[in-house]
Amino acid sequence: MAQTRRLDVVGFGALNLDVMYRVESVEDAGLEPGSEVVGAPDGHRALEHRLARGGPPAAVSAGGSAGNTVFALARMGYRTGFVGAVGEEPESALLLEGLGAREDLRVARRGTSGRAVMAVDADGERSTAVFPNANDTLSEGDVDHALLAGARAVHMTSFAGDAPLRAQSEAARRLPEGVLLTFDPGAMYSHRGLVAVAHILERADLVLATEDELLELADETDRDRAARRVRAAGVGVVACKLGGRGMHVYWEGRDQLHRAHPVKVASDAIGVGDVAAAGFIAGMLEGLRPDQCAAVAHGCAVESLGGGGRASYPDRRVLWRLVEAQLAAQGGE
Repeated sequence: MAQTRRLDVVGFGALNLDVMYRVESVEDAGLEPGSEVVGAPDGHRALEHRLARGGPPAAVSAGGSAGNTVFALARMGYRTGFVGAVGEEPESALLLEGLGAREDLRVARRGTSGRAVMAVDADGERSTAVFPNANDTLSEGDVDHALLAGARAVHMTSFAGDAPLRAQSEAARRLPEGVLLTFDPGAMYSHRGLVAVAHILERADLVLATEDELLELADETDRDRAARRVRAAGVGVVACKLGGRGMHVYWEGRDQLHRAHPVKVASDAIGVGDVAAAGFIAGMLEGLRPDQCAAVAHGCAVESLGGGGRASYPDRRVLWRLVEAQLAAQGGE
């Protein structure tokens, strides 16, 4: 009997239908500029009705941090799977198709799919209201631990509710040592603090976070101190995403700031941090050092900014060009 090829990465996080509206003013739409808030179950209907007065959605697409990262890794040629939950409405098919994987999906279906409703004004100011819906129904009973244990890496991202976090914490505890665990806490888990996600951090090989998220997670005001606190919780590598400024990586008593090169942006930056995460994870899977992984992450992020949406995410050819450049540089050291 032929053996099933091992999965490279399994994503484990919230899946949201991203619905974006263009507005004259985010504040006029009743949202705080730059904010991300969690709305009540099914509360998206009232918000979308209000936003639709200015016209229909500018874009509707599959989203969610883990979903974006897994899709990017699938485009890079990796075999991927997913653990999560979506609704039973027809639109949920878009979320499943948006994972890039055609098998090894352990996605519960119940209720209404999660939605992230975004209002973007003429200056590019964006505010988001997240309605978890089905995502918050996910519990420990929905997790296929054998699927996670059979992967080379598991990538976890945040949920809004307590039950999914308990499920992730238990999954992290049960994950075999030979499986990489990568973790992007996002704003929701960073707000909870180190203690709330301690079981994930104890097992994590990599934490990826923006500077604001890292500072809030560690309850610090200095990036270096925050990274040290997160590493002290058991994390192998901390990669602080600095947007257009680059990425600061901390590991084994070392740290390096990888500065970003100026980039002409042909699209908005939604999801670019998730593409950077995919590039970093890909670098780890290919055996690169953390500083080299940061360079690959930056290259992947730049590639994704050259067009519109997921269609511009880097493919296998782009990834290997970036990886080979790092291997060549390593050979010359």
